[in-house]
Amino acid sequence: VQPEGQWSLKIREWRCVGCNSHHDRDVNASINLSRWVK
Repeated sequence: VQPEGQWSLKIREWRCVGCNSHHDRDVNASINLSRWVK
């Protein structure tokens, strides 16, 4: 489940209400960049 609507870039972390998993924008961005570089 993704957050609904547009969130401010000030929100760096959030928890999914559907599965209670923790999400961090900076960690996700670094994972995406490392996959893109390969």
